[in-house]
Amino acid sequence: MFSNNHFILLGICGAAIVLASLLAKKMNWNLKWVLLVCCFITILCETTKILNNLSIDDYGARFSVWALPFHLCSMQIFALWFCYLTKNDRRREIMFCLMVPTIIIGAAMALLLPTIGTDLTNPEVWTSFIFHSMLMFFAVYLLLTKRVKITTRVYFRNLAFLAAILIVVGFWVNGMFGTNFLYVMHPPMTGLPLLNLDNGYYIYLISYLCLAVLLFTICHFVFIISSLIRSNLHRSNK
Repeated sequence: MFSNNHFILLGICGAAIVLASLLAKKMNWNLKWVLLVCCFITILCETTKILNNLSIDDYGARFSVWALPFHLCSMQIFALWFCYLTKNDRRREIMFCLMVPTIIIGAAMALLLPTIGTDLTNPEVWTSFIFHSMLMFFAVYLLLTKRVKITTRVYFRNLAFLAAILIVVGFWVNGMFGTNFLYVMHPPMTGLPLLNLDNGYYIYLISYLCLAVLLFTICHFVFIISSLIRSNLHRSNK
């Protein structure tokens, strides 16, 4: 974490996110085109991950269940394809309101805490950073084009959806496959403050859930409070 390679990757990804966001704003990129490009990137990244996690022996090929798209950011793949294919604007708007805060939290954490490592010779490292950078850009794009309106109602709806995902994937899927999706079973890496097993699993789980709710709440209420401030300023200027 925060090695020279990590700083190189963060610098490249940060520059790419800023450049793409500026171009999208200046050139008024079309939503459908942006979604198509993002979906294409998901195909490339998932294909690389599948090939990298494919074991071939005398009995055939085996794919590691740990590489299934059930982490918070990986599940954005389904959301992106849904938003691209659906013709229902209301459903797309609901999905955008869920995607933006979860991307901001999930992708930022993935870029800062790369569980896959920072080996520049590993193609999966590059695809992981590219994928999470793409997600960050998409969240910024939605905010720049004012396609997302976060309200208190949206917050509670998103919180309920996230709780359902946590129960189904975090406990049921992990329990069935012995995996660690959403990092419910154990920390994403060793040596983390607060998120560790020094005081046992249940303390880790409570700390994990409290931190998740705190970050989720802060991310939503930043938008809610800023929207209220803008509304009050707009009314006072009339």
